[in-house]
Amino acid sequence: MNANRRRLLQLTGLTAAASTAGLAGCLGDDDDDANGSDDDDSPSYPSYERWLAASDDELMFAYLDQAALEDVPSFDETEAPFGEGDGELTGEDDLMLEMAAVGSLIVGMGVGFGLLGTGLDGVVEIDAEGTAETEFETSIDELLVVNESYVLAGEIDTEEIDETLTHEPDDQFSMQAVYERTDELHGFELYEPTEDGMSPTIAVSEDAIVFATADGDIDAVDAVTQPLAVNAGDADGATDTLENVGWLLETAGHGQIAFGMSGDLEEADDEVGEDEVAEDELEDVTGLVSSLTIDDDVSAEVAMTFEQSVDDDTKSTLEDRMGTSADDVTFDVDDDRVSVSAFWDGTAVLEG
Repeated sequence: MNANRRRLLQLTGLTAAASTAGLAGCLGDDDDDANGSDDDDSPSYPSYERWLAASDDELMFAYLDQAALEDVPSFDETEAPFGEGDGELTGEDDLMLEMAAVGSLIVGMGVGFGLLGTGLDGVVEIDAEGTAETEFETSIDELLVVNESYVLAGEIDTEEIDETLTHEPDDQFSMQAVYERTDELHGFELYEPTEDGMSPTIAVSEDAIVFATADGDIDAVDAVTQPLAVNAGDADGATDTLENVGWLLETAGHGQIAFGMSGDLEEADDEVGEDEVAEDELEDVTGLVSSLTIDDDVSAEVAMTFEQSVDDDTKSTLEDRMGTSADDVTFDVDDDRVSVSAFWDGTAVLEG
């Protein structure tokens, strides 16, 4: 599927910025079965699966778990293991790390820019040392982008959020939008700006803040409603409606940073550079999920599905670009499915 391949290649062009700005920040751990079941036959999906809605039979998501942020070592710019400094691990030519960097960048920039002018832009703040700093009582544990919507999950002080959104700025020249409650959707209070503009529509509950901004054909209320309905069990999610998404998430979605896509994504208009190897390795991809976990060691997982059985040439091409910086890497090919696991020794990586 060329559309997915082109979309991914465009995103990986931003990897250098994400490597130093994103990966040393919002990280956590995810060992929970999102289905809340002890049945061994139940799918073992990552926690964020409960929000994944397919929009027009398409899915693009990026995820960060920042619950264990303080347990992750900070990296200075010259020794960033995923950047271009002096550390032992550099991801410039390792597609597994590039994908994780893309996920980090999508979430960080999307949440940061998306909340500007709402009064909530300080609800998630990370300083240069990787430490959370915020004046809000609200605590955010997980950050997710799913298609056109953003999800901030955690412990939400709904009164605090209401007061912030509906507060009239004292400064008449303030660019902060004023909101009003307009509806209730799937257990969430819906807030919309009182004046037309580029401010997002925001849904709030005790467990999450979900927001989206109208853009062209995108209706903000519709965009917010999709993940809310899936989370509430009132609509089918991507694992129900898109082929292979369940397998992709089970195989490679359990990480502190995750990135994925599936479906017939719209063809990008811009040219996609001259990386012939990357074009070859992602030819005919129909779905992809990649994740990264930093603990005492570093590990990454990638799962991919293809339009047809993977031949030796395609496998060889993937081996030339995935896990190339790792201490250990394993490839598994099963007809039209490929999974890759990579491991980096924590001593070399985390100490630089």
